[in-house]
Amino acid sequence: MFKKMLLFFLFANQLLSEPIFVDENYNQDLKILRSLDIEDSFILDEMSIKLKNRIDNKSRYFFKSLKNGGVFVPILRKMLEDEGIPEVFLYMAMAESNFSLRAVSTAKADGLWQFMSYTAKRFGLKINSFVDERRDPILSTQAAIKYLQYLHNMFGKWYLVAMAYNCGEGRVKRAIKKAGGDELSLLVDERGKYIPKETRVYIRRIISLAQMAGNHNFLAQNDMVFLLNRGTTKTLKKVYLWGNTSLEDMAVSLGSDAKELHIFNRHIKSLKKKPHKGRYHVYVPYQNFERVEYNFNQSKLDKNFIIHTVSTGDTVEDIMRKYGVSYEQIQKMNDLQNRFLSISQKLIIPIEQSKPETQEPKKQNPTLREFIKNKNSL
Repeated sequence: MFKKMLLFFLFANQLLSEPIFVDENYNQDLKILRSLDIEDSFILDEMSIKLKNRIDNKSRYFFKSLKNGGVFVPILRKMLEDEGIPEVFLYMAMAESNFSLRAVSTAKADGLWQFMSYTAKRFGLKINSFVDERRDPILSTQAAIKYLQYLHNMFGKWYLVAMAYNCGEGRVKRAIKKAGGDELSLLVDERGKYIPKETRVYIRRIISLAQMAGNHNFLAQNDMVFLLNRGTTKTLKKVYLWGNTSLEDMAVSLGSDAKELHIFNRHIKSLKKKPHKGRYHVYVPYQNFERVEYNFNQSKLDKNFIIHTVSTGDTVEDIMRKYGVSYEQIQKMNDLQNRFLSISQKLIIPIEQSKPETQEPKKQNPTLREFIKNKNSL
């Protein structure tokens, strides 16, 4: 038995010292493990490899989830980065909700981060007849960051934070005590069953999703390289509803469909409900914000923005020539990391000119100035 274990460790050590024989994405995969404070040897975890292969075989669901989060991913990534939270936790939100704002579990956990109502209120989210902020992409992420930081102060290792988020801090503490250590390979041991099976799968799923998202070849084969460019692109702007207007009223004023506007504002329970008092925030897609700004204060509208959808054959140079903008302008507005583009990718293009007469907006609701005030960017 001792000889077999010795041979296994020698083989594992050889693999770890010569990554070229393991996988071309070995270094990237190791980086993900280390960002979660996981020991390098976990890269050989058999169940993780099997789970990754299963997800790979159903990649259409993986990409569907990423597309669901197309508007939110850049914002969430920047929020996590600013607070020193490993980017891998972006894929925890993916594992929790598939990036759906209205995801609800059988246990009544809700939103992107699947908060139970008690935990949501504990970290400052409102739940009442008008709103459920578990479905607010920004506020729920702020609450999740606070919770993750709280758990990290408690456990000191990010993989323990992820597991505690799933099964509770008490369960993780008891598991560590029972197992006699906190190494991930020990805690997820299938024979020891120190933590629930759901959590053993959960931590492996987060790792696998992050590894797939970081695999350039995998993305390229599926025409999804543009996902690598999702950095801090500004996709949403914040405006305010006052007590005398509803989401439906705002949609009419913007010339938008109320149901489409509601897609970004699932935290507001009804299109017809109005804030009880004062004001309440609403998220508007960046391409629609020009209409809001035009109604709010036309004299301040010195910059227009349009959304360009990449078509077959489009290159960055083509887009630069078409709109008369530099690569630096496109890069800054979309936080591009390289010049790769993909079909249907949306780019924000700044147009430094006064509003053309041919683009005059439709007649607006004259009372919109009373409804929308104090514009703020996210």
